[in-house]
Amino acid sequence: MAITKLIADSLGTGVGGKVLQVVSTTKTDVFESTSTSYTDVTGLSVAITPSATSSKIFIQTNFLTSNGAGGRSMFFNLLRGSTNIAQPNSPGSTDCTLQLNTAASNATKIGTITFLDSPSTTSATTYKIQFKQDSGTTFVGRRGDSNQRSVSTMTLYEIAG
Repeated sequence: MAITKLIADSLGTGVGGKVLQVVSTTKTDVFESTSTSYTDVTGLSVAITPSATSSKIFIQTNFLTSNGAGGRSMFFNLLRGSTNIAQPNSPGSTDCTLQLNTAASNATKIGTITFLDSPSTTSATTYKIQFKQDSGTTFVGRRGDSNQRSVSTMTLYEIAG
């Protein structure tokens, strides 16, 4: 069964309506960074133009990540434009949408971010993932010490409000 059908069926008539559009990207290259400040994960960005201000946007992102050193923290944020969304209610310096920690050098982790947003606009809106770490070199789409690669995806579903 198609994913759009599953999502539409699972929402039911009391929660939302039909899936109006689906836009997606598949990142096939590797992102590598030593940044300790938030920076865009290149290739994990999707634009959508909602058809009504009452529409909701269901965001689904999946990626493989690793850090070249053990005992490191990797922080990922989901943004709508330049605004962080899917955040704790009393943010601090290391609060984020998703935090992943490595126990061993080059250990891989699967990052999954799923969120239902209410952008309240009919203007083109871009959703993206940003990243920072505490130290080391972080990779998205590859294990740090090998050439084992994986695709990363971001899919947006517009749901009728």
